[in-house]
Amino acid sequence: MSSPDQDHDTAKLAIRVLVSVHRFRSRLREEAGITSSGFTLTQLALLGRLITDGPATAAALAADQHVSQQAIAQNLAGMKSAGLIAATRHPTDRRKVLIEVTEAGRDLYRSMERSRDAWLVRAIDATMEPADRAALAAAAGLLDRLAKVDLRSGIDFRLAHPSGPNQSATRTTWIVIHLNRRYVKVDNKVGRVVHRGC
Repeated sequence: MSSPDQDHDTAKLAIRVLVSVHRFRSRLREEAGITSSGFTLTQLALLGRLITDGPATAAALAADQHVSQQAIAQNLAGMKSAGLIAATRHPTDRRKVLIEVTEAGRDLYRSMERSRDAWLVRAIDATMEPADRAALAAAAGLLDRLAKVDLRSGIDFRLAHPSGPNQSATRTTWIVIHLNRRYVKVDNKVGRVVHRGC
């Protein structure tokens, strides 16, 4: 079993990774034009899902995105009115309706991907020496390893809002990290461990 100090250090590293990945994803969305496109992240995630995996029913999309069918219907309505998707009858079950991407939807998604990828190549060229690129490649491999790991019984990340008088106005989000039956509470805005307990 790890010591409290080791748990504390692991939690600090975990929150640093979380904050860095969040900032990186936000920058990629900005450079791809997602923030100025007028579409929500859910709508663009649905577009990517349909392009990658092909046509699907609204129920399947709702299950895939872990949202209600009503929420999916609202998102799909906006996408359909913009000409990004179309509805067709299922080839073997006429009672079902399949959602598929139109050519306009594919063009939009590919344009965003090209903008994002081009920015990232330029950013790497402009800021990284050979040693930095090697470190970045190693970091990418480590993130891949983390993405594949399954530790359902040992580590639990939860988002929580502070409760109590005059605290709701601050809208601070805490990330509570449970490690070996101990926990640390981290301020997501500054990546700082502010409390530890058992």
